[in-house]
Amino acid sequence: MSITLHGFANGDTDYVSGLNANNSTLKTAIDALQLAVSDALVGATLGTFGSLDARLEAIEDRAAHEQLRAFAPGVPANAAVIWQWVATRAMKIPSGTVGSQASAVVAPTASTVLTVKKNGTTIGTITYASVTGSFTGTWAGADTTFVAGDLITVHNQATADATLAGITLALVATLT
Repeated sequence: MSITLHGFANGDTDYVSGLNANNSTLKTAIDALQLAVSDALVGATLGTFGSLDARLEAIEDRAAHEQLRAFAPGVPANAAVIWQWVATRAMKIPSGTVGSQASAVVAPTASTVLTVKKNGTTIGTITYASVTGSFTGTWAGADTTFVAGDLITVHNQATADATLAGITLALVATLT
């Protein structure tokens, strides 16, 4: 784009040439700015693919797991079924209950062992330590697999601890 001014004397051509040069410089600067903004927008869009991939992988990872959650308020009775859950699809709970958590609102006075059963057969235990309420999970054998319809139950010990209360469980299973 150039500027043409009419009605100037011949001596004013330097002024007009200067305006045209400045206009050319300004146009180049605007073009460069537009290109930089365009690159920044494209770069910002492309730059999110890495974090988008990470988010998609996290979603896929969560979708590949089932969290079996339970809360039993109060102090459970002797040998009470604290919780039960029916499997809706094929899955497995890994040996050592990797990723699973348990807690209690009130810790037990003495170590307390809850029994985990699959269709009535013991497959593992969850042990709450005395005073701290921290837990450990153990399973009989290797990974335990389930199919839709299997019943998972958690039972209190034969003689209930007088203080263990507000039991919370979150068992992580991998879909198979």
